[in-house]
Amino acid sequence: MLRLLATLGAVAMIGGSIIVRGALDTSDGGPNANDRIVIVCAADLETYCDAFGSEVEIRLATAADTAEAIRTGSLADDVDGWVTSSAWLEVLGDNPALGKAEPLATSPIVVAGLADRAGALTTLCDGTPIWGCLAASAGVSGTELNVPLPGVLKVGVPSANSALGLPVLASVAAGSLGGVGFASNDFNPQFRTNLAALVGASAGADRSPVITMVTQRGRYAAAGTPQAVTTELPPGEVVVYPTTPAVTATVVLVAFPGGDDLPSTKSIRNALFAAGWAPAAGPDVEPTLKRGVLSALHNLWLEAIR
Repeated sequence: MLRLLATLGAVAMIGGSIIVRGALDTSDGGPNANDRIVIVCAADLETYCDAFGSEVEIRLATAADTAEAIRTGSLADDVDGWVTSSAWLEVLGDNPALGKAEPLATSPIVVAGLADRAGALTTLCDGTPIWGCLAASAGVSGTELNVPLPGVLKVGVPSANSALGLPVLASVAAGSLGGVGFASNDFNPQFRTNLAALVGASAGADRSPVITMVTQRGRYAAAGTPQAVTTELPPGEVVVYPTTPAVTATVVLVAFPGGDDLPSTKSIRNALFAAGWAPAAGPDVEPTLKRGVLSALHNLWLEAIR
């Protein structure tokens, strides 16, 4: 638990550069001249990618940066695979640069609330989808909401540029719009206003607000996260609220055509399972939202944090 908190707490969000484990220069017989398998790992999944071991060279980057490199054809030629969430495959669509995606593990998206704010959140959102309730109430004082919250209601939403932040954003939209069947033209002015208020507290700069919530008490009253992350928190710190409709985060390993054979996924699967993730069912990844909608939603998030 302490290792995960330290890892997530030390790095807020990795931007345009890629952090590389080991030297890259192979022209003079350097450390990587043995043609090790190269995998780009979404920065917020670093803890799990570490399980691959020394036979794999891990490069860290935000999921958004890697997706942009794939979209523009600027990803390094020696990259063999990518560990990310299936949500980013939806953003990229039928991109020929992507090969087979192997689902590794899944976890439902939940809202975690500080235990000492549980009564206020339960009173506020009783009988309503929690994301719709929080989105409509974010930034409003506890006095105005008629619940015992100090100051205004602040909700942590992880950066949607991260692997796990994007499925949380999909969960926010599904809970606010009443299902997963919405289209981008359903992003009405009220939803846009509520989303901007909801993400305002984290401003797109927090990779794991649920960790921030328990390590910087008072920063948020609640935060969105895959449920697996909450299992690593100290007991009794948070109350977990299921979201409706259910949206899951699925971690995948994506191959790139023409790359080296990818390593066995047993080690990273075991690391995910040990951290509270569930085995992925079936060999294929089911889409979260309608075609093209997740990309439009990500763009809306970018507008909201500007």
